[in-house]
Order: sequence, then C-alpha cells, then structure tokens
Amino acid sequence: MNHPLNLNDAMEFSFCIKSKEFSEKASEVEKGLEKYHKEVLETPEKRDYFSSVLNNIYSTDSGFNADRKQGFVSAIFNLIKYEQSEYKVCSFSEEKVLINPLMWGHYADKMQGVCLKYDIDENSFPIYKVRYNSNDMTPMVYPCRVLDKKVRGGAIRKTLRTKKKDWSYEREWRMIAKENFIKLPKEALKEVCFGYNCNPDKAEFLYDMIIKEYGDSVRFSVIVPDVVKYQMLKMSSEKLSIRELLGSAKSRVDSYEHFIQINGIYSTHWKDKV
Repeated sequence: MNHPLNLNDAMEFSFCIKSKEFSEKASEVEKGLEKYHKEVLETPEKRDYFSSVLNNIYSTDSGFNADRKQGFVSAIFNLIKYEQSEYKVCSFSEEKVLINPLMWGHYADKMQGVCLKYDIDENSFPIYKVRYNSNDMTPMVYPCRVLDKKVRGGAIRKTLRTKKKDWSYEREWRMIAKENFIKLPKEALKEVCFGYNCNPDKAEFLYDMIIKEYGDSVRFSVIVPDVVKYQMLKMSSEKLSIRELLGSAKSRVDSYEHFIQINGIYSTHWKDKV
C-alpha cells in the first residue's frame, strides 16, 4: 500500500467544502465539532495535529469564540486533510488496459517493467472503482458527513477515488485502507506479464520465485508492440522458457521483416517462430 502523497497526479485528493452548511446547518456543524474535539483529545496523534487548530475555535471554558465560522472552515479543512493522510492506496487497472501502450509507456520504464494480473473479489477487499469526473468539478465534501464518525470513511474515500476524466484510459480500481499491507490469497495471482525489454536475468529470477511460491497455476507472457495492427500484443508459449520468450519478442521487434510490406500485406514470419 502506498501513501497518497506519493502518487503522480497533481490533482489527486482535491475536494471542495460545501460552504452553505456552515450557515444552514451551523448548529449541527458546531455539535459535530464538539464531538470531534473529544475524539481528538482521546487520540494522541490527532491531538498533536489539531491542537492549534481547535484551540483557535474551541475552549472547554468558553465554548466557541466569536470567529467561529472562519475557525469552522479551517477545522473542517484540516480534518479532511488529516483523515486523507491516514489512508494508504494500491492501484489496479481492469484487464482491458493490459495491452494499452499508454500504461506500458507511463508505468513500465520503456517496456522494462512487469504487470501482475490478479483476480480480486471486490466484496472481500476494500477495493473501489475510480470515478472519473467529466464536469471538471472536484468532489464535494459535506462538513456534517465528515464530522459523523459513522459515515466519515465513505466521505473521505470519495476524495481518494475521484480523478479527472483525462485519466479514464487507466480504468483504475483502488484498494483503500489504513493498513500498510493487505495480503491477497495466493490463488488471486493469475498471470505475470513482462515488457519485452525486461532484463532476462531479472525475469528469470522473478519466474523462479513465483513458480517456487505459487506452483504452475500462474501464467507467464510477454507484451510486445506490433506494427501490423499498430497496437500491443501478448505473446505466450508453453514450449519456451521465459528467457527464450523474451528473446523471441525482442528479435521480432528488431527484425527488419516485421517492417516490410509485401503486396500490401505486412510480413508476419515471426508467428512461425513462436
């Protein structure tokens, strides 16, 4: 699981606070903050973080001071930021993007990386489909919801799984939890896909490690560019070792035959070699 601040989208975890609630539901917000203040006092980590913020608007002797509305906004903002920082994120994508060149270009270090394919039961793990906003509006956060301990988690997770529509090609799902590690069952790992530029020594090391740990239930393949169809293809073979399969993929990309067009039809001699 990764800390949210380590992700690459500059717009990650943006939010807008529903300001009308500070006037239309002032009493409810005030009571919610009082409860949250007690929660803060009982939690050392929160107490250290919120001491200066809450002290500006709340005192056990005099209640909320005259500048409480401005203090409300500051307190809610810092509450959301703190609660966001408590969560960790692990990103997955739907199988459809396995041969998307953008994904291999952005996340696989010039096709030197590896993609692990899992089958995860969304009802058994805290995994959520990312929502892609098409209206350029950041997620709206309602103060009364983030102050309510029962529904706070859902309100915060909404800000952790909303992105601009520009990122929709990733078809992302996110595992969102406060734990640093979440163990998936062995049977969840279905396939390991190597980029065709993956170092053969590293690929063999990973192959041997997975076979030793998972047995022969995991499939192995290589993702390679194809100029005939102008897209990425997945190559696999039960006859070839992972080193041989990578070599076959690499030679295919480097072969001049792959780029020759004969009578309107591209040469595809490589298919006979795999």
